[in-house]
Parts: sequence; C-alpha cells; structure tokens
Amino acid sequence: MKNKLKLFIIGSSLFSVTMLMGGCGTENETTKDADKIEIGENQKDTIKNPDESIFMIGGQIFSIPSPVQTAFLIKDVGVAFNNDYVNPADNAMNYSSNFSKALNLGVYGADLGYLTIYEQTDGALRYLKSVRGLSKELGLEGAFDEKLADRFSSNIGNQDSMLVFVSDAYRNSDNYLKENDKNDVAALVLAGGWIESIYIAADAAISSNNPLLIERLGDQKKPLASLITMLGQYNTDSDYEDLINDLEDLHGIFEEIKYTYEYIPSSTDASKKETTIKSKHAVEIADGDLEAIIEKIKSIRTEIVE
Repeated sequence: MKNKLKLFIIGSSLFSVTMLMGGCGTENETTKDADKIEIGENQKDTIKNPDESIFMIGGQIFSIPSPVQTAFLIKDVGVAFNNDYVNPADNAMNYSSNFSKALNLGVYGADLGYLTIYEQTDGALRYLKSVRGLSKELGLEGAFDEKLADRFSSNIGNQDSMLVFVSDAYRNSDNYLKENDKNDVAALVLAGGWIESIYIAADAAISSNNPLLIERLGDQKKPLASLITMLGQYNTDSDYEDLINDLEDLHGIFEEIKYTYEYIPSSTDASKKETTIKSKHAVEIADGDLEAIIEKIKSIRTEIVE
C-alpha cells in the first residue's frame, strides 16, 4: 500500500445501490424515485442514503450505517465468507449482565445479516436462536416472536425473503424497544451492531486490501460521533463509561483522516424520474492511521464478545 491512500467515490451516497444491483459505476451515478428523492421548490435534491438507517432515541435523531449494506459491500468486492469473522453462537450463554447481553444482541444481529447475505443457512438458523435467546433474557420476547422465527425458517434458501426478514426484525425490535421505554437497550443494540459490522469490514479490508472497504472504514467518523452521543445519554455506570471512553479514543484516530467534498449540482430528468448525482467525496488515510483504526476496532469488539 502506498504511504497515503486516496479514495475518490463519485456519487458516494448511491454507491451501495450500485453494488447491490451488481452494476458497474459510470462517471455519474443515477437514482430513481424509488430511492426517496424529494424535490422542493426552493431546495436541492435530497436522497435517502441506503447505507444508513435513521433512529430516534431519547428524543434525538441518529443516523447509523446499516450492517446489512456493509456486508453486501464485503461480498460484492469479492471477499470470501469467513466464519472466523462472526462471534460464535454458543458465546450467547456467557453474557451475564444486561449491558453485555444488549451489546451482543446487536453483534449477533449484524452476524445474522452477514451469514444471510452469504447464504449460510445453517449458520443463520443458529444465530437466530442466539438472537431470540438474548432477546428473551432482556425481556424482548415481543420483538422476536414465534411468527417471525417461522417466517425466517420457511424462507431458508430465498435470500431476498431472508433479507426482508432481517430488515423487519431490526425494525420490529427498534419499535418494540421504544414503545416499552427501553431506549438504553436500543442504544446498546445499535452500538453492538455497528461495532460488529465495522469489525468484519476491518478484517475483510486487511485480508483483501480492497480500497472500497478501506473507504468504508474511513467514512465512519460521523456515525461514530452519533454513537458516542447516543450512549452518553445513558452513561450511568462504569460499563457505559468504559465503552464511551474506548469509542472516544477511536474517534480521536479518525480526526487524523482528511475528508474533502466537492459539491456539483445534480441534474434531474423529470420524464424518467431520475436524478444524476455528480458530487465528489474523497477520503485520505495514512497507513499508520488505518492500522490504528483497525486495531482499536478489534480491541473494542474483543472486550464486548469475550
């Protein structure tokens, strides 16, 4: 790898859609109205980023990357499935505190998405069992009921249906947690899912030296800041404090990364309901900073799962 790695992504907000569709990017990426374009009389085109999900916790809105889209990227760049990336399903019985159970519920949720995308059906069923077991111990039976589990089992082998299930499960659990005033648990689940998905991406980046995966790691500064703020609302004991301190240390490493953004007005073809994104986004990461980020992510993840 060169001393400095520059990664330029054109129309980066649409990148995961291009990868998901299996298409090859052109000079200017395009999106259709299915991608939630909203055009006001006096406002620029806005596009919902398919890489991220929006959550409201404790009265604040947070944007967190989707573990499923990160797993899609890992597969689409050609990195082979690696069972060593996921937290062993049997570890679920080792977590005693609600803090560790909630974090690892997020971890297993991300692992379930990874296994599903790689069509590891037997493994996905084992991880579903772990997810349901931790959910029950946390008093979240309503988020992963028998009906949801039966849906998953009956669609084994149908990747599209299984991914819809994983998406629905995340949505159901988030709604259930908020409706039952368990925002603290929701924050930990989101944190665990983010940490696990970035850990998997980091290991995949190391093994493949793929610039797109390295770019994905470099783009985690803002989501990480959101997680720190989110968890800060519930910083009531040493467990929270230790996790937040670790994440703040990680954020400090991200401060060394150089980010540039060049805004170029998008163009819209109303007849085709299609918008072309022309803006350019760049991430520049020094080798030492990249290595420090990867090592810190791995260290945080190890503390959570062991």
